[in-house]
Amino acid sequence: MNDLHRIQSFLLQSNPYYVVQDLDQLFKSQSFQNMVSNLGYTVHVADDPIAIRFAYETFRLSNQKGPFLLVISQDFSSVPFDILESSLQVTITWGLLFPHLDESALQQFNSEELLQLLDAHAYMPKTMQSYEESMIYLFNKLYDIDLKRYFSHPYEFYAYVASYYESRGSFPAQFKTFLKEAHSLSPLWTSYQGLFESQVKLRKLLNQQFMNDIAQYDMMQKENSSFYEVTFPGLSFYLRPEIMAQLTKLPVENKKRYPAEIQLLLIEQSKQSANAVPLAELPISNYQAFKLNDWKMFGEQIGKVRASYLLNDLSFSIEAEENIKVANTHFENWLTSSFESLRSLPSVPSPKLSHQIPHFLSKSSADKIALIVMDGMSFTMWEVIKPTLLKEGWSFEEHSVFSWVPTLTNVSRQAIFSGKEPRAFADSFSTTNKEAQLWKSFWMEDGYQQNEIFYQRSLGLGNYTTESILSLNSPYARVYGCVIDVIDRFMHSAIQGLVSVFRETQLWIQGGYLLSLLQDLHQSGYEIYLTADHGHIEATGTGRINEGILANTKGQRVRNYDTMLIRERTHVEHSSSIEWNSSGLPPTIYPLLASGNSAFITKNERIVTHGGIHIEEVIVPFVQLTRK
Repeated sequence: MNDLHRIQSFLLQSNPYYVVQDLDQLFKSQSFQNMVSNLGYTVHVADDPIAIRFAYETFRLSNQKGPFLLVISQDFSSVPFDILESSLQVTITWGLLFPHLDESALQQFNSEELLQLLDAHAYMPKTMQSYEESMIYLFNKLYDIDLKRYFSHPYEFYAYVASYYESRGSFPAQFKTFLKEAHSLSPLWTSYQGLFESQVKLRKLLNQQFMNDIAQYDMMQKENSSFYEVTFPGLSFYLRPEIMAQLTKLPVENKKRYPAEIQLLLIEQSKQSANAVPLAELPISNYQAFKLNDWKMFGEQIGKVRASYLLNDLSFSIEAEENIKVANTHFENWLTSSFESLRSLPSVPSPKLSHQIPHFLSKSSADKIALIVMDGMSFTMWEVIKPTLLKEGWSFEEHSVFSWVPTLTNVSRQAIFSGKEPRAFADSFSTTNKEAQLWKSFWMEDGYQQNEIFYQRSLGLGNYTTESILSLNSPYARVYGCVIDVIDRFMHSAIQGLVSVFRETQLWIQGGYLLSLLQDLHQSGYEIYLTADHGHIEATGTGRINEGILANTKGQRVRNYDTMLIRERTHVEHSSSIEWNSSGLPPTIYPLLASGNSAFITKNERIVTHGGIHIEEVIVPFVQLTRK
């Protein structure tokens, strides 16, 4: 009997009305409701007596066919007597659907996880399983964790764990708990429990082991008269793709002393010290005491640290990544409670929020002003761009500015070009098509003539030509705003995470488009500023939220709702999300944000994205560029 037939065995369709006591909250899952509905049942979930009565009478008086399921989570006594008398009462649990699995084991998993077992082709045990046997089965079927597999060597075990992190992102919390209780597993599973806590711990162990094996190789080389006759098979283990992805390049004095295939995992110390960008460090601080300027400085420091590792061709420091994660938790709490107060701060001596940028520029005494908005440019990518500009004689007065939340292009970029809070452009909140109009309106209100104001977007691709820049071809131009969106394009097509964005950005800046634009603007007498509408992060999916049309914006890091009630309901079901409130947003916008480095996408899928309130999304550069 497959799983769908098992459901039907409890609801034989012999009666038009059923009251279903849902003790395990199966029907809270929309997927489960849909599955039951597809079997021919009309489903209504209710616990309030008035709602129960209304649903029952509505169905009874309708012409709908098939049985009606009134689903409750309370006792049957909560249902009016006449409804009980005319219906059949059924109690449904996961234990009834999977009778050979231990019920206490089933309770360790949520409905969305167990729904994966409701597959007509899924093998189910034919005999009653113990708690431990049930857990082993469930981990195998739901998470592809094969606890019965035997590993003859710890290296093979590490490779399995590394592969799992690469494909799934993390081990489930209940798996980590189970390992502490299990007694019948291979010693490798229970002895190396720390590996399952986080990918950071796995990386630490593998990098330490790699360092030890390189040291052992050096020792063997010294003990042999002929270096090239020395073989050390252990090093080949580190060439596996899943292992290489976890390693930080190891500094050595001479790469050529090691087998050629291993050299790509090494970096010569001389090369590292000679690099134009020294490795930066990220200090650990008392984040709970941070105020506005502390967070701005920390956001800049993250960019310097990430960029220094990228520019030195090194993997990012594990310790720094953990430090950022801890700091960002405090930042989310601080920003949630402090964002409204940022709106009251003045735009001088530097803007605090992105909509203040035009107000700051309008106070300049320069005859010509140019603002370049680099869509999606985080502080990391600014630090990648900066060395090339420095070599060409540019210098910078650097500040940071907070993006409007949600950190979506249509929100923060419109705020930049309008000089207004998002509530002021509610009619174009979900698009960027009115940016030119908003930009011109701001400067005309400041006293400029329409023919003196220019705006362009979608710049940066292809070869640069002076003729393509509108403001350079008009004798009347005094204000120029433009959008270069190449970084945002790199970000949304990144295959290898931030490394892809870095490589694409580095190639682009070397191509000379930005240098040529800056040079032309400078020669035309413009005072030049550069900023970004938002940054970006690497995020991991925690599962999609399937709500049909209930959310009017379904971003990867943010979902906007029309009513607070719908948002609250979704937040309850996804408790790690963040309810964002700001009176600066249109009154019908209620954002729900993904926290940390998570995203509302397929579980464990990895992307580079934006929209939330991570430090690296919110705090972006605001720079005045001058020629030496």
